[in-house]
Amino acid sequence: MAMIAVTTALIGKWLNGYGSVDEHGEIPKGFDTWRGLLDVSAYDYYNYVMNQDGKLRTWGDADFAKNLVKMAYLQVKPGFPRPGITDVLGLANTLFKPGYWGTEEEKNYSPDVTGGVTEGLIKDQAKAKKPFFVWWAPSASHREDVATSILGRPGRDPRPPKRYEELVKKYKLPKPPSFNEADMSGKAKKLGQTLPLLTQAKQDQLAPRGLHRRWLRLLGGWSVPISRSGRVCGPQRYGRAPSPQPSPEASSCGTAWPSLGVLG
Repeated sequence: MAMIAVTTALIGKWLNGYGSVDEHGEIPKGFDTWRGLLDVSAYDYYNYVMNQDGKLRTWGDADFAKNLVKMAYLQVKPGFPRPGITDVLGLANTLFKPGYWGTEEEKNYSPDVTGGVTEGLIKDQAKAKKPFFVWWAPSASHREDVATSILGRPGRDPRPPKRYEELVKKYKLPKPPSFNEADMSGKAKKLGQTLPLLTQAKQDQLAPRGLHRRWLRLLGGWSVPISRSGRVCGPQRYGRAPSPQPSPEASSCGTAWPSLGVLG
């Protein structure tokens, strides 16, 4: 990108293990603007750490978010044997208070925060002479699996934005005949030996993930409209009242989904 004079940016989740070694993370070559979420805080939608061009910023409970990053070190810890579930649970017990899962303020909802940052960057670049590339990678719809699977947080996983909580309750998890099968005799042996049946609590927790593309739309709450001519119109947040008389220019916009690059 640099060779052809393109302004570049990343906002959101980077590679698994990002920041695990030093609890800070590097800025990969090729990005002019960097807003990378540190693992595994990237998977908590209300408490997380972001590397902003080399400086760290936290949302939600700062200590809780930083401890999530400390948990990620087990992924890159040198030596053998590799850390197992006993190591994971032991570290969690030293870092977190039982029954506490950080704060949950609507203003800190990660897909909204990273979407807002993306919107600002696109607006700043709208009249720039150089072409630009924005890679927006919100955490949605990844599970908040540290808080739920390891720390035992009840409730939905992942959590929808508060503006959609009531709407999400209307949808149910699809349960075809193959769902949560008790008789696994006709399947591969390893499946029957290693995968226990889902409890009702686990089914309730996973229910939103059964919404597939609809859930991604609700959870992220954003899209990135792009005009047919290639002009980037800027992210739009679902839930806002539509304009009664959209301009011809606005009506020419299509939609590109998150986790894809936006080239302008």
